[in-house]
Amino acid sequence: MKIKKKFEFMRAITIQENTLRKIIMLFLEYYPSVKMLISATLKNNDVIEFADIEELINYDNSRHYRIKELTIYGLRKEFTIMFRPVSHMFLSYDATISVIFCLDNKNDCVSFQAKMKEIFHEIQLPLHYTVLSKMPAFLSMLMVLLFLLLFFLLYSAFRGGAIMMDIFIGFNLQFFVSILGYFFVLHMTTRFCIAIFPPIRFMWGNEIMRIEKTEKLKITIFMGIIGTLVFGIVSGVVANILAHNF
Repeated sequence: MKIKKKFEFMRAITIQENTLRKIIMLFLEYYPSVKMLISATLKNNDVIEFADIEELINYDNSRHYRIKELTIYGLRKEFTIMFRPVSHMFLSYDATISVIFCLDNKNDCVSFQAKMKEIFHEIQLPLHYTVLSKMPAFLSMLMVLLFLLLFFLLYSAFRGGAIMMDIFIGFNLQFFVSILGYFFVLHMTTRFCIAIFPPIRFMWGNEIMRIEKTEKLKITIFMGIIGTLVFGIVSGVVANILAHNF
């Protein structure tokens, strides 16, 4: 008898060398005689097949050749674990890890899944990483609402006659320009969110230095936003005081 199961993990994660070793050891515990294969997709969409975990850890993981997705699997697909954001409808992603495995009995399935989830909880990032990395999804849903609003306005103008249609056409020239601007903002925000808050971070090789620079950039941006808000509040208070006194 074989029991096949699948489960996913939803949160943003960071994967380091010790995490990979834990996962490999767990697979070896339940699949001692299965040949394990490792495949990585790079940022430039090249695919590399690694001979073992040591070769993967020693990969330089830099710039356009850094790892974007990682898959560890058995030679005959006895198990598969995929570290990649899984897209779903309007969501940027609904899972960062997908695990499919097949074992001989229910108790092994339960214990294997529990141990694997324990590892995943150790590597999950704070909740705001998950929320901000999904920001493009929220913007996309807002776009759908805007199009529904446009359709409602068109329907109302059509029922209101020629005068309302003229008003609608004049209004929606501005609305159409706003939609184009929104598409541009959505594109830039998507790139920014993915760059600053990636759902999966493979932390070894040169990627460690890049992530450290990104963390410093996030602090700079955050302090800039705080500084701007404080300056705006103080300026408003000073302006009100001067207006009342003079």
